[in-house]
Amino acid sequence: MNEILEVKVKTNSKTRSLNKLDDGTWSASVMALPTEGKANDELLRLIARHYNTKPRNVIIKRGRKNPIKLIQVTYENN
Repeated sequence: MNEILEVKVKTNSKTRSLNKLDDGTWSASVMALPTEGKANDELLRLIARHYNTKPRNVIIKRGRKNPIKLIQVTYENN
């Protein structure tokens, strides 16, 4: 199953979190700084853990250098 998420990312946070908002978008906080793709990598791992899939199944479709991203998640629907 594929799902597209619109995620607003806050970097350099004290904690990691991923929350679905009332409007259907997502809010994520990651501890990494937005340098050398570290925050993006942490975001992909965070989303993969939430969907119980591997990080390679989570792809940034748009917004690699922007705090608002479109993320594609491929996972098995159990």
